[in-house]
Amino acid sequence: MENTGKPAPTETPATQARDTWWVRFIRYAKRKMDERATKKQKETPSDKAARVTANATVSIAIFTVVSVAVSFGTYLILKGQLNEMHDGGIDTHNLAVAAGKQAEAAKDQATLLRQQVVGAMSARVALSGPELTNNRLRIVWIKQGQVDSPEFNASFQIGTATFPNLKPLWRSQVYVVKLKPFYGFKKEYELPKFPEKEQKLDTQRLTITVKGQFEYDNGFGDKFPQQFCAIYMGSYSYFATSGGQVNGGGFIGCEDLKDRLAQISRRELP
Repeated sequence: MENTGKPAPTETPATQARDTWWVRFIRYAKRKMDERATKKQKETPSDKAARVTANATVSIAIFTVVSVAVSFGTYLILKGQLNEMHDGGIDTHNLAVAAGKQAEAAKDQATLLRQQVVGAMSARVALSGPELTNNRLRIVWIKQGQVDSPEFNASFQIGTATFPNLKPLWRSQVYVVKLKPFYGFKKEYELPKFPEKEQKLDTQRLTITVKGQFEYDNGFGDKFPQQFCAIYMGSYSYFATSGGQVNGGGFIGCEDLKDRLAQISRRELP
């Protein structure tokens, strides 16, 4: 064979491929698992119990942290929703308050307007008297105001009593007056004999009483009940200690009798 003088080619060995990171991770994990399994086989019962307890503690800690995180997140979400609801509620509340104030203002204005109309035009009824005339008792109710009263009712009783201690001696029947509508009322009622001496305070030992009640509609649907009581005081005349002449007599309110008698006894001005 002919030798050309060229060296024969030598064969270069192939370079071994380096393991990837995934393969290395798998090997590491497998090695650790084997070491852990070997360690578990060699551990004593007390070491095993300590390991289980430690694992449980770690699990509980992780669960607690996760629960707190979830609760805090839920709190933040609900807080945002509540803030939105609160803001919307404030707007709604403000609107409701404003509407309520407007309604109250309108109601007050309507009430004020009605009061003005009623005050200027409503019917009013006043008792005039009673009045003693010719041994008869005259009672008058007068209607005032621009509108008529659609209804008037009254009931009363006339009586006689000793004076001034007011011990009852005689009482009449109960008189009833009902009028629809009402324009006014006047009527005279018979009395037992009432001597002339009883009509002067100096010699008076008897008196006449009138007690009752009446009610009327003012023409706007409002009804006004009133009680009344009148007592007869004989005529009198005197000079007041402070100067001036005082004359009086006739029917006065039952509640005024005591003060009137005291005024006369002290010779005071009314």
